[in-house]
Amino acid sequence: SGGVADAVIKNLYPNAKIFEKQKSNFVEKYIVIDNKKLYFAQIQGVTNTKKIIEEALSNNCKYSLIEVMACSGGCIGGPGQPNSNDISNRREILKFSQKSAQITNSRDNKILCDLYTKYIDEKTAKQLLHEKR
Repeated sequence: SGGVADAVIKNLYPNAKIFEKQKSNFVEKYIVIDNKKLYFAQIQGVTNTKKIIEEALSNNCKYSLIEVMACSGGCIGGPGQPNSNDISNRREILKFSQKSAQITNSRDNKILCDLYTKYIDEKTAKQLLHEKR
């Protein structure tokens, strides 16, 4: 799981290799761009967010992107999934599906791009697709 952070990284830097390290309560990822490391954190479970939130609020945080997945294991471990304590099989199926997919990011989806180009102007897109605060 952790699709949002990975999608952001792959869309911004499609040729970058993603390195990752399992920390005690989250996954730390980084890429190297122009000899600089850009760090990302993927946290599973809301209870594991406290330390990184405190770092971010104190401006002492090295992460450029922090993804918080409310469910342990991410969405594939959530309550809407089949009852199972072992999510590794679901994770492997998703990885296989991703590797065999013809379209792996939104920029390469011709139908989606045509929809935006032909039918949805920027104002309409913001009204329909963005959260109002």
